[in-house]
Amino acid sequence: MYLDVEEWVDVNRQVIRAVATLDLRSLAAMRIGIGALMLADVLERSSRLTLDYTDEGLLPRSWLIEAGRDAPLLFVHGVDGGAPFAAACMIASAVVAALLLAGWRTRMMSLLAWILWSSLQARNPMIAHHGDTILRFILFWGALLPWGARWSLDARRRPPAPDAFVGPAAVGYLLQLVFVYAFSVAYKTGPAWREDFDAVALALRVHGYATPLGEALLGYPRAIVALTISVLALEALGAFLVLSPWRTEAARLVAAAAFITFHVGLGLTMRLGLFVPLAIVAWIGVLPARVWRRGPPTIGESVGGRAATWITAAATAFALLVNVDALASFRARTDVASPLPALPVVAKIAARMGLSQEWSMFAPEPASLSGRLRATMTRADGETVDVLRGEVVEPNGPLPDGPRAPLRVRQQELRWAYWMYPEAVERYARYACANGVFGEPPPPPGLLTVRAGLASTREVDRTTPPEWIELVSVPCDPAR
Repeated sequence: MYLDVEEWVDVNRQVIRAVATLDLRSLAAMRIGIGALMLADVLERSSRLTLDYTDEGLLPRSWLIEAGRDAPLLFVHGVDGGAPFAAACMIASAVVAALLLAGWRTRMMSLLAWILWSSLQARNPMIAHHGDTILRFILFWGALLPWGARWSLDARRRPPAPDAFVGPAAVGYLLQLVFVYAFSVAYKTGPAWREDFDAVALALRVHGYATPLGEALLGYPRAIVALTISVLALEALGAFLVLSPWRTEAARLVAAAAFITFHVGLGLTMRLGLFVPLAIVAWIGVLPARVWRRGPPTIGESVGGRAATWITAAATAFALLVNVDALASFRARTDVASPLPALPVVAKIAARMGLSQEWSMFAPEPASLSGRLRATMTRADGETVDVLRGEVVEPNGPLPDGPRAPLRVRQQELRWAYWMYPEAVERYARYACANGVFGEPPPPPGLLTVRAGLASTREVDRTTPPEWIELVSVPCDPAR
């Protein structure tokens, strides 16, 4: 038997072509979803404009400089620290998001959105979350993908596009998805993930995260164990299905369905903000042609020449190095042995380019302590009032009930609880004094106290009072 070289080359060419194919309608749906979520992000961030994005808020620009943080090269939000400029940046971001959603000058809008959101997220890293990173990498790869070829204003000015395209950027985007989940598993090295299999329970006990369905799930310990193991297995193996060279469409449909279901489950059991819909939209981009219609799709010629191939290869290799460095640095911070080398130069370049990524959610295991901040004063009638909620509270009572509070207040309590060094907490206290709801009769001039309430996530009895630690007290005159 002789090897038919031409047949072998033809088969492998078809395999590579199948892996490097993405459906243009799926990419268009991803673009529309991302545009809508960017508008929602702008709206939500605008509700905390002065607090989070001005020099009068909790994080002045001078602190970023003193901390030595590497800002993006185009750090638009660092130009001015006033509220009018911050508002202008929000308006510009909303306009770019709307134009990207509509598909007008899509590649240019993708680049502008990537620049603006990299700058916006760098302005206040203390309220960052993993959804921010997902958004940035989608915008980066969107600038290389033809996600404006269908269902867009750009498409109206061009000849009808095929159903799918072949190109190196498709492989780059798929590998980025693999990096997200493969590295996420590598971060999860704690006993809660690898030995006790109670990581899901610990995550659900972090105060303010669990929905009513999540709270109910805590009553089924066997289901908790099964879910913990399933999360590890799915993240470790599931994402690689998108690179399957055999039955590629079926494999991608299974992978997308599995991860979309996974993220829907997260959204039903935990309050994770925009992280869940952003992750779902990221997977919509890999849906195969059979989702949109039966029959074989029309596939256009390969998009991009040698230059596009080299750019994609360089971007993918750099993303891999960024993830290796982030994992090595995380393990060094958490005293986990690691053979991986830290690459500080890569980290610095990634920060300057808005390409940093670290997939350490609930790693090396979910936090053993759950914390909230509370700013209180004693009123003239002797009652203690939580001034940001306008509620009478017990000084040593339970943690604030997250779900009933306005979203803005919940985020302030949850996100800023992670950052409890004295200068930040004192600014938090002064903000509470200036913006608090004190009730009647108002407290007399005195001290406003910020305390942190800490509760163990390993405590099954959820009624156990937290440990309250006083952080700072500042003079406050509510009548001023």
